[in-house]
Amino acid sequence: MRRVIADAGRGLPLGVIGLPEAYPSQIYILRKQFFRKEPFQKFVFLLQSRYNFSIEVKVMKGKKSIQQFVYDTIAATESFDPNNPNSLKEIIKAVIHYYELKTDSVLEGKTETLYLASIAEENILTRAAQLAVGDKEDITIEEVYNSQVVRKH
Repeated sequence: MRRVIADAGRGLPLGVIGLPEAYPSQIYILRKQFFRKEPFQKFVFLLQSRYNFSIEVKVMKGKKSIQQFVYDTIAATESFDPNNPNSLKEIIKAVIHYYELKTDSVLEGKTETLYLASIAEENILTRAAQLAVGDKEDITIEEVYNSQVVRKH
Protein backbone atom coordinates (compact mmCIF):
# COMPACT_ATOMS: atom_id res chain seq x y z
CA MET A 1 0.00 0.00 0.00
CA ARG A 2 1.45 3.35 -0.98
CA ARG A 3 1.15 6.10 1.57
CA VAL A 4 2.24 9.50 2.77
CA ILE A 5 3.18 10.09 6.37
CA ALA A 6 2.44 13.61 7.52
CA ASP A 7 4.39 15.59 10.07
CA ALA A 8 2.00 16.20 12.93
CA GLY A 9 3.78 19.39 13.93
CA ARG A 10 3.29 21.23 10.66
CA GLY A 11 0.78 19.13 8.77
CA LEU A 12 3.23 18.76 5.87
CA PRO A 13 4.11 15.47 4.22
CA LEU A 14 7.30 13.81 5.40
CA GLY A 15 7.65 11.74 2.29
CA VAL A 16 5.97 9.62 -0.28
CA ILE A 17 7.19 6.08 -0.75
CA GLY A 18 8.27 5.44 -4.35
CA LEU A 19 8.09 8.95 -5.86
CA PRO A 20 7.22 9.91 -8.55
CA GLU A 21 5.54 6.78 -9.97
CA ALA A 22 3.80 5.62 -6.81
CA TYR A 23 1.72 8.45 -5.46
CA PRO A 24 -0.29 7.54 -2.41
CA SER A 25 -3.77 6.24 -2.26
CA GLN A 26 -3.88 6.88 1.46
CA ILE A 27 -2.48 9.62 3.64
CA TYR A 28 -1.85 9.04 7.31
CA ILE A 29 -1.68 11.89 9.75
CA LEU A 30 -0.87 11.73 13.40
CA ARG A 31 -3.69 13.85 14.79
CA LYS A 32 -7.02 14.87 13.32
CA GLN A 33 -6.64 18.59 13.96
CA PHE A 34 -3.57 18.80 11.70
CA PHE A 35 -5.58 17.81 8.65
CA ARG A 36 -7.34 21.15 8.91
CA LYS A 37 -4.07 23.04 8.44
CA GLU A 38 -3.88 24.85 5.12
CA PRO A 39 -0.50 23.52 3.82
CA PHE A 40 -1.60 19.94 4.30
CA GLN A 41 -4.98 20.55 2.66
CA LYS A 42 -3.22 22.14 -0.33
CA PHE A 43 -0.97 19.09 -0.61
CA VAL A 44 -3.95 16.73 -0.60
CA PHE A 45 -5.76 18.88 -3.16
CA LEU A 46 -2.66 18.88 -5.40
CA LEU A 47 -2.45 15.10 -5.34
CA GLN A 48 -6.15 14.74 -6.00
CA SER A 49 -6.34 17.22 -8.87
CA ARG A 50 -2.99 16.80 -10.62
CA TYR A 51 -2.67 13.03 -10.34
CA ASN A 52 -6.36 12.11 -10.23
CA PHE A 53 -6.19 10.11 -7.03
CA SER A 54 -8.94 9.56 -4.56
CA ILE A 55 -7.17 10.08 -1.29
CA GLU A 56 -8.40 8.74 1.99
CA VAL A 57 -7.12 10.45 5.10
CA LYS A 58 -6.76 8.22 8.13
CA VAL A 59 -5.85 9.38 11.59
CA MET A 60 -3.15 7.38 13.32
CA LYS A 61 -4.02 6.72 16.93
CA GLY A 62 -1.30 7.50 19.41
CA LYS A 63 -0.29 4.86 21.91
CA LYS A 64 0.29 5.31 25.61
CA SER A 65 3.79 5.53 26.96
CA ILE A 66 5.21 2.27 28.31
CA GLN A 67 5.02 3.64 31.83
CA GLN A 68 1.38 4.69 31.49
CA PHE A 69 0.41 1.42 29.82
CA VAL A 70 2.07 -0.73 32.49
CA TYR A 71 0.48 1.28 35.32
CA ASP A 72 -2.96 1.13 33.67
CA THR A 73 -2.63 -2.62 33.07
CA ILE A 74 -1.62 -3.23 36.68
CA ALA A 75 -4.56 -1.13 37.89
CA ALA A 76 -6.95 -3.15 35.71
CA THR A 77 -5.54 -6.47 36.96
CA GLU A 78 -7.28 -7.59 40.13
CA SER A 79 -4.67 -9.98 41.47
CA PHE A 80 -1.36 -8.49 40.35
CA ASP A 81 1.60 -9.56 42.49
CA PRO A 82 4.98 -8.00 41.59
CA ASN A 83 6.77 -10.95 43.21
CA ASN A 84 4.92 -13.52 41.09
CA PRO A 85 6.65 -14.26 37.74
CA ASN A 86 3.32 -15.27 36.18
CA SER A 87 1.89 -11.82 36.91
CA LEU A 88 4.93 -10.23 35.29
CA LYS A 89 4.58 -12.53 32.28
CA GLU A 90 0.99 -11.36 31.84
CA ILE A 91 2.16 -7.73 31.85
CA ILE A 92 4.87 -8.56 29.30
CA LYS A 93 2.36 -10.35 27.06
CA ALA A 94 0.05 -7.34 27.27
CA VAL A 95 2.94 -5.04 26.25
CA ILE A 96 3.79 -7.34 23.31
CA HIS A 97 0.18 -7.30 22.15
CA TYR A 98 -0.47 -3.56 22.68
CA TYR A 99 2.70 -2.35 20.95
CA GLU A 100 2.43 -5.06 18.24
CA LEU A 101 5.95 -6.34 18.88
CA LYS A 102 7.44 -9.20 16.89
CA THR A 103 8.59 -10.88 20.09
CA ASP A 104 6.55 -13.95 21.01
CA SER A 105 5.83 -15.81 24.25
CA VAL A 106 5.24 -19.51 23.62
CA LEU A 107 4.20 -22.26 26.02
CA GLU A 108 6.42 -25.29 25.33
CA GLY A 109 5.44 -28.21 27.50
CA LYS A 110 5.28 -26.86 31.03
CA THR A 111 7.67 -23.95 30.48
CA GLU A 112 7.01 -20.65 28.83
CA THR A 113 9.69 -19.40 26.43
CA LEU A 114 10.15 -15.85 25.20
CA TYR A 115 11.45 -15.44 21.63
CA LEU A 116 12.93 -11.94 21.38
CA ALA A 117 12.92 -10.38 17.90
CA SER A 118 15.35 -7.52 18.55
CA ILE A 119 17.47 -5.79 21.13
CA ALA A 120 15.09 -2.83 21.10
CA GLU A 121 12.13 -5.06 21.95
CA GLU A 122 14.17 -6.72 24.69
CA ASN A 123 14.85 -3.29 26.18
CA ILE A 124 11.16 -2.35 25.99
CA LEU A 125 10.08 -5.53 27.75
CA THR A 126 12.82 -5.21 30.37
CA ARG A 127 11.64 -1.67 31.08
CA ALA A 128 8.04 -2.87 31.36
CA ALA A 129 9.09 -5.55 33.87
CA GLN A 130 11.06 -2.98 35.88
CA LEU A 131 8.07 -0.64 35.98
CA ALA A 132 5.81 -3.50 37.06
CA VAL A 133 7.95 -4.43 40.08
CA GLY A 134 8.79 -0.83 40.88
CA ASP A 135 11.83 1.06 39.68
CA LYS A 136 13.63 0.30 42.94
CA GLU A 137 14.37 -3.28 41.89
CA ASP A 138 16.57 -4.24 38.96
CA ILE A 139 14.91 -7.12 37.10
CA THR A 140 15.57 -8.62 33.68
CA ILE A 141 13.54 -10.66 31.24
CA GLU A 142 15.83 -13.61 32.01
CA GLU A 143 14.67 -13.56 35.64
CA VAL A 144 10.99 -13.35 34.72
CA TYR A 145 11.21 -16.25 32.27
CA ASN A 146 13.69 -18.33 34.33
CA SER A 147 16.34 -18.09 31.57
CA GLN A 148 13.88 -19.44 28.99
CA VAL A 149 14.70 -16.64 26.53
CA VAL A 150 15.69 -17.14 22.91
CA ARG A 151 17.18 -14.21 21.04
CA LYS A 152 16.46 -14.21 17.30
CA HIS A 153 18.68 -11.17 16.76
